[in-house]
Amino acid sequence: MKHRRILCMMMALCMMLSVVMINPKVEAQGTPSVFEFFKLTIGGTKNPVLESFTSYQLEGWVYSNKQLKTLYMVMERKDSTGYKTILTPRTYDLRGLRTCSYNFSAMTNFKRDFKIENLTPGEYRLYVGVSNVDGVGIAKYLYFSIGFDERTFVHELYRCVLDREPDVEGFNNNLYALTSGRVNARGLARAFVQSPEFKSRNFNNDQYIRQLYKGLLGRYPDTGGYNSWMWWLTRGDGDYRDFVLEQFLNSPEFENRCRNFGVNY
Repeated sequence: MKHRRILCMMMALCMMLSVVMINPKVEAQGTPSVFEFFKLTIGGTKNPVLESFTSYQLEGWVYSNKQLKTLYMVMERKDSTGYKTILTPRTYDLRGLRTCSYNFSAMTNFKRDFKIENLTPGEYRLYVGVSNVDGVGIAKYLYFSIGFDERTFVHELYRCVLDREPDVEGFNNNLYALTSGRVNARGLARAFVQSPEFKSRNFNNDQYIRQLYKGLLGRYPDTGGYNSWMWWLTRGDGDYRDFVLEQFLNSPEFENRCRNFGVNY
């Protein structure tokens, strides 16, 4: 009788264990995929102020209980109407990874560093989206800004006056001249516009005016200003390009722009 009681107790215990073990499996069938980002940052900083000429790394973790499939990135810049896409969206194939939880900074399936050297000073956000093999995805925005300083001022002159990226020696020489006080912002900008490289491009009057607006004021020309400068350049009694240049360099708008960069006007 005693043995029979023990046997019945063991059978009951086995049935209870079976229920405990089976129930989670049944419940799991209806559980949605777990999908999360952890500590996703640019260069290890949540909202960094970045400098030009620098490559930054996307860091962090993504977790999914299904194999990862793609990573999608879009760079956007803020203007008066909101954020606008400025660089071609990039998609990276993540299939073939043997783990569902993966560290972006250790990935081998895509170039983990991304260049921001072509971005002008301002506010930006990076859209990062990840999907798994079931087509389930998540996304996150990372906000950052490009700082206004002497480096970016010199960089802007190369990019917007000469339409090229700076050579290392030339950049360092011009930066030293500006920061050491050998030349102020007006003098450096004047040297760029009057350089043999700039003049060799043989701009017509329209191109010359637009290049001054872009390179010195960082914007497109307004109609009134454009027409006024075009009148000076087409009046026919002399070459007024240097005169027009000096008006740009001595304008309150250029002075304010220099102050924003923190350079000696």
